[in-house]
Amino acid sequence: CEQPGVPTEDCLFIDPIKIKAPLKIWNTCKGTGVVAAFHLHEESESVHGFIGPSDVPNLDGERFVILDVMTRRQWTVNKDDRISIELAENGVSLYLIIPIQDSVTPVGLLNKLICQDGIVNVWNNENSLKIIIKEGGVFGWVSENEPKRVTVNGKDVMILQDPANEELYTINCSNIQGEVLIEIEEAH
Repeated sequence: CEQPGVPTEDCLFIDPIKIKAPLKIWNTCKGTGVVAAFHLHEESESVHGFIGPSDVPNLDGERFVILDVMTRRQWTVNKDDRISIELAENGVSLYLIIPIQDSVTPVGLLNKLICQDGIVNVWNNENSLKIIIKEGGVFGWVSENEPKRVTVNGKDVMILQDPANEELYTINCSNIQGEVLIEIEEAH
């Protein structure tokens, strides 16, 4: 992340040990919002709260993907929308709030907590999106359309669609050392 974590605005004047609300800490990484939520309440029952793009000041964009890094559950929301969250006793969760740029939104290396940190560069090339990641791993992206073809360092790879989140796609390039070039061709 790019700075020390900071409490979200709605957590500044509450005591999450006494009030049944999660403590939320925000940060950013390469234009993506990062929000960690913690259950600190003194009682063992669940705490409820909300997460949204407005939790991260100055986050650019109008539409976002919110990804629960721990469960890989994802939501598509507008800038002012919020999703409901629940944390069990001593629970913690980590959310990435990723601005949607085009029809393909890179999430990053799903085997890392801050998935976006693995992305070195992203650019469009006619009907495809090219991404350089710093190392091999499980790479994910969100798209409303199934990709036509994906290559890793010029070789075709198998595309997996997440069974719970039909807009989340992954490829496994864990066996590659060093930087990896991924090209996602969109079906039209």
